[in-house]
Amino acid sequence: MQTTITSYHSVLMLFHQATGIPFCIFDSAANVIFRDPVIETMECSRKSLSQYDKMIQMYASSVPVVITSVACYFALLPLDNKLNIILGPVSSVPLTFHDFCLYNNFMEDTDDLLHLYLIMQRCPLFSLSRFTENISLFLKLVLKKDIRSSEILANQKEIYPDRNMKCRDVKEQMPEYYGINETITFQKQILYHIKNGNIAKIEKAFDTSDFFLHINFGISTIEEKQKFYMIYVSLCCVTALEAGVSNAKAVPLLDSYLSKISSIHSISDLFILCRKVSLNYCHLVCLMQHNASSSIIVMECLQYIQDHIQSRITLNDLATYCNTSVRTVSREFKKYYPVSASVCIMQQKLKEAAFLLTHTNMKLIEISTYLGFSAQSHFTTIFKKQYHCTPQKFRIEHALSHPHKQP
Repeated sequence: MQTTITSYHSVLMLFHQATGIPFCIFDSAANVIFRDPVIETMECSRKSLSQYDKMIQMYASSVPVVITSVACYFALLPLDNKLNIILGPVSSVPLTFHDFCLYNNFMEDTDDLLHLYLIMQRCPLFSLSRFTENISLFLKLVLKKDIRSSEILANQKEIYPDRNMKCRDVKEQMPEYYGINETITFQKQILYHIKNGNIAKIEKAFDTSDFFLHINFGISTIEEKQKFYMIYVSLCCVTALEAGVSNAKAVPLLDSYLSKISSIHSISDLFILCRKVSLNYCHLVCLMQHNASSSIIVMECLQYIQDHIQSRITLNDLATYCNTSVRTVSREFKKYYPVSASVCIMQQKLKEAAFLLTHTNMKLIEISTYLGFSAQSHFTTIFKKQYHCTPQKFRIEHALSHPHKQP
């Protein structure tokens, strides 16, 4: 076995020098065979290695299984039929030990948590996309395989809440934690609509579905809501990649939305962010699928408006984003879009306002500020002009009894 390790040694050292990501190689009996210099003086827990070995056996593949939690990232991979490797942990945000213990859902005992935290503190900070790109480098160096980071993201697997439950039991007893393609119809529909660039159907699904009513009963803690969100965002990213969206556009959006995970404390938070990420990825697919009769400038402007709906958006902002002039933006909207760019901006803001009125209990002043209006009175005047009633009356007439609407 030592000969096998020797054959990996030089490229593992090269990988470590290039990335700084720690790694540990162990066998199926949870014996440590090799660890990189960053952690060579630290004792690896047999308990934790045994757990990771079970995960690797469950997901045995030539592509790493990227395990994520709020706290850190790992990659698990069998090097061959005798050896396993764990790459990480690495973190995308600085954490105190208290926060790490609070969020981490891998280890059960304090010694394991402390061990992983100390390793993580010695490692560079990585976004998930950067981490997967480095794992792609590892595969090229060590296994001579050219696998894209998007393929690694597509092979992410969640860690089930009860690690003693078998996969079959999880599917039957806790379907909200099982794979998206196996279970919940709502999520399947959303992913289907993302892949086909159907924005209207995504909006309708979120407006009419009782999906969040069901998961409200199965996902009770903040950690479970955040975990569900993390998986949901990753699946939306993978769906967009499968639809043909480039890594350069899809993966940074993934990192951006994963960075919002700590803001999720309720079903309402979960609902609003899941809707936003679904629409954003759908917009990316629409942008990618534009045809010769449409305008790339208009599509990019629509994407910008969606991404910056909370800001005060001007024509100058759109022109700068598209690397063109205000005159060109106005001309493209006149030629390819039913209304002018200015009217489009306001329509999108009012559309978002209508959604917030019927799906949240945000006060009018909060919605007005959230959407970048100069004053609540201005918001009310514009809204009344568009919907022929005041925001308050619209809320009363269109209010939905959804569980994500907070008291």
